[in-house]
Amino acid sequence: MATYQTDTAKLQAPGGAGDSGRAPGGLVSADVLMLTATYTLRGDETTADSIEIGTAPAGSRLVPHLCRVVSEAVGGSFAGSIGDAADATRYSTALTLSSAATLAFAGAQSGALSPVLNTANTPILFKVTGAPAASLASKDKKVTFLLAFTAQN
Repeated sequence: MATYQTDTAKLQAPGGAGDSGRAPGGLVSADVLMLTATYTLRGDETTADSIEIGTAPAGSRLVPHLCRVVSEAVGGSFAGSIGDAADATRYSTALTLSSAATLAFAGAQSGALSPVLNTANTPILFKVTGAPAASLASKDKKVTFLLAFTAQN
């Protein structure tokens, strides 16, 4: 029976990267930074708008499986994806926020399969793909984004 190794296991093996054979700290042992940001709907958001959630610090990687979005019942077909200016769906697709819910990031996105190292401070964006309910119905509803990043210590 064969045993196969992930990229991290190879780095940890004797003779792997680093003086001690340990994998880089950002992959195995890193500080986890949490960004909590709340957006209050204006009531005039439309498809193709972007909501800037916050900034991923230089040297960090967003960890999609640790991230969540908490939404009040916004109504309509309010939905979107989470990414950055280079890739609107880098971290999540298909987040439907029309009902009150807590959602995990969705989809096997490149940011989860091949974590992206932010070489500079990088704005994280919610790209609206479905409009909220008519202006007065969604105005003042809140959406809270909980983003987790690793940063090499």
